[in-house]
Amino acid sequence: MKLSKYNYFTRNENQELLLFNTMNGSNSFMKVSRENASAAEEFLSGKGDDCGLSRSLYDELVKWGYVIPDDFDEEVLLREIYVDSISDPKLQITILPTEQCNFRCKYCYESFPDKVMSEETQNAVLLFLKKNLSKYSALHISWFGGEPLLALDIIERLSEKIKEICAFYKKAFTASITTNGFLLDVDTFKRLLKCNVLYYQITVDGTKEIHDAQRPHEHLHVSTYDKVVGNLKEIKSHVKNGMFRITIRSNFSKLHFGKIEEYKKNFAGLFGDDKRFQFLVRPVMD
Repeated sequence: MKLSKYNYFTRNENQELLLFNTMNGSNSFMKVSRENASAAEEFLSGKGDDCGLSRSLYDELVKWGYVIPDDFDEEVLLREIYVDSISDPKLQITILPTEQCNFRCKYCYESFPDKVMSEETQNAVLLFLKKNLSKYSALHISWFGGEPLLALDIIERLSEKIKEICAFYKKAFTASITTNGFLLDVDTFKRLLKCNVLYYQITVDGTKEIHDAQRPHEHLHVSTYDKVVGNLKEIKSHVKNGMFRITIRSNFSKLHFGKIEEYKKNFAGLFGDDKRFQFLVRPVMD
């Protein structure tokens, strides 16, 4: 066995060892206790065979690609990943129509510059598609931000032009959107469906109390939970289209301790009977 070329590690403020392997991505992230950190650090620095590592820790390092077989060529794997990434038959593009946002989430790292996509940039996107779409089997647009629904007019304008381009080249066109859901009333939802937006990710952080604490509006003193969940309930009741999928994402923090069962029961009652609604849970990271 040998060490991967793509191991990185550092100590945190508790002197625990944080490990990351860039070849294997986020799934490889590990934290080694302070008691075992020195042995792991010495081993990963190539200073010894096992440096007193426990068998269980060594096995974890093998499992997540920090330690690999002697005959494994990571350069070959890297080239394969690269070739796969540039030969994907579907063209996938993420577009930020605006960097503005109407929420001020407590864990957000963005600075919210007062920017929207210029007409010049919009036209450049369309020109890129006209020149390149023929090389691909289909097109998928991901609308992101900021809060993309603050620039719904740009989404609609670009979508109409994109549909014309895709029709000319006879390519399928689908789209997704990541939105906080505050502006996603039934009328807006139907307008997005006309833009081929079939996949939605909307964050609802647990119970009303926690969501409103973590995801307040930029300047309105209102319950964002009531607004977002109210919109979702209206969509469920009044939109009969069965093709769309809404993923309700929850970012769990320490505030959720003791509240998870309440959250599960509440949302199972609201949306558990509708297969168009799905759930995704992620931890809030430092």
